[in-house]
This record gives sequence, structure tokens and C-alpha cells, in this order.
Amino acid sequence: MAKRQSDNVTKYTAKFSGHETFPLRYGWLYKAVKSVLDIYGEKPQRPVSSGNPEDIEKAVVRMGVGKNMVNSIRYWTDASKIIEERNGRDDLTEIALEIFGDDAESGWDPYMEQLATIWILHWQLNSNYKVMSASRWFFNRFNGQRFDKQQLMDSILSDVDKLNLKAAEKTISKDIECMLQGYSQKNSNNSKISEDSFSSPLVELGLIRTLEGGRYKKFSAELGGQESLPAEVFTFALIDYWNREAKKDKTISFDRLLTAEGSPARVFRLSQSALANRLDQVEELTQRKISWTDTQGLRQIQCDDIENLGEDKFDHLTKFYAKQGK
Repeated sequence: MAKRQSDNVTKYTAKFSGHETFPLRYGWLYKAVKSVLDIYGEKPQRPVSSGNPEDIEKAVVRMGVGKNMVNSIRYWTDASKIIEERNGRDDLTEIALEIFGDDAESGWDPYMEQLATIWILHWQLNSNYKVMSASRWFFNRFNGQRFDKQQLMDSILSDVDKLNLKAAEKTISKDIECMLQGYSQKNSNNSKISEDSFSSPLVELGLIRTLEGGRYKKFSAELGGQESLPAEVFTFALIDYWNREAKKDKTISFDRLLTAEGSPARVFRLSQSALANRLDQVEELTQRKISWTDTQGLRQIQCDDIENLGEDKFDHLTKFYAKQGK
């Protein structure tokens, strides 16, 4: 059985700031992608990733948002691995080209109308557990299912101390607040969902819910089946995780896939039974190129053609979006 890396082996860095306390908003990634594509033919430029004051002023005009929001957009495009800086130029990543297309219009879902796209974005944002933010810590290390903000704060501070990371308590507090605003629905007094509940697309996933009552606002994030998560997205995440964390290993233990940081079950908050059901779907989708066994207490996932595992990681997603008419 593969062993999970211990904290003192894994090298963590901290990034609890950069979003200017703005959760990701609808349209921001599209604006960023469009900015890159609109000037792609010119000399190498960084219309999104640049922190130069002159470039930021240009971005304010180009994107039609305030300066702080430009900084926030830069943070979210980096965190979601949509845009990366290469040789002095902002370039779209592979997944960005698939979602938005090479003209910001012809990809799978450039306007993020499909819930599947938001699940992919959630994976992109939180699978890189080694660069710790409140969100990545929560989806990779936190085991609670009922909590308030102070409980999250205390737990993160404990881990930050244990991992010898440097982060100010006030900065962490703002990052937690940004995460909760970005992921949890806000209920109005009449128990109906308010109009601004969905200011962030991540709210639609239902991964964190606001609970009423008590001196402090309570939240829940239960493990479950995540019924709106398409099998194709889970399969993509599994292949992505395997290529990044298991490399050339032909097998991964079920327990590792269930509990290890950066694993799909962790990031998607799947229960043990839900993971088993998802692996059944993976077998069917991949025609048993990826299979799993549960024999005499030994549960493991296997891929015989490990050398070519990553070559078709977008194929199942492409077929999924084709079925949606995209």
C-alpha cells in the first residue's frame, strides 16, 4: 500500500493573500483570457500577470473593473492555472484553451454555463495543496464537517506553526472569509436564496453551506456523493492526480485516493462509498484501462498502460461537452 508523504517531507509554501478579499466572480476568467488573446500577436506582454502600475492601469480600462479587482483577477487566473507567464508573455494553459478556445469563444464552455466547468475550476484551484491557502488547506487537510470561522482559524494556525510557514493571523483571517464568501450560500431572512448568493460560481457546487443559529455563524461541508459532479470530470481529476503524484506507479491504494492531500476524493469531498461508485464509473468510461479491485480487504486502483495515461486526459471531457451541445 502506498504511503502518504509526511508533512516534514512535503515542502509547503504559504499564499494566504493576493485576492484583495474578492472571491472569484463570474466573467473574470473570461475577461482575463480575452485580454491575453486580444494582444497575443503583439510583442511579448503580460496583460494579466503584470504587477507594473502602468500595465494595471491599462487592465482597468481593458477589463472595465477597478484596480483592486485587476489584482484579484490576476490572483485567480494564477491560482486556477488558467494563465501562466512564459518568456515574458502571458500564455493560456492547456486547460484554458480547452475551456475558452483560442478565440475565447470556441472552447467547451467559455461563459461557464455548465456546472461541470465549475467543478473543473474547483479542481484547478485546490489540487495544488503544496502552495497553501485557506481554500487549499480546507479541501486537503480539514476533516471536520461542522464548523465556524474561529475553528478554521485555530486549525490553520496550528498547521502553519507545525509546517514552519510564515503568515500573519490577520491575513489568514481575511483568506478564510474570502473562501467562505466564495463557496457558501448566503440565506436571506425569509430563508430564500438571496440574489447575491451566487456572486461566485463556486457557490453553485454546494460544497459549503451556511447554517443558522448559535452565537457564531456555523457552516457545514459534509462528505457525500456530489451528484452534480460528472463522471468525466472525476476521471480527468484522477488522471491529473495520478500523473502528478503517483507518476509511473501502476497502482494506487484506495485509501490513498480517499485521504491523501491533492486527491480527487479529498478535493471533491467524496465519502468512502461515493469514491467506490466513482471508480466504477471510471472503469466504464475508460473501458477498464483504469480499473479497481476490492478483494479480501485489499482495495487498489490499477492502470496497466501507465506510460500513456496522460495522453488522453481531455478526451472524456471533450466527449462530455459535445453531448451538451458545446
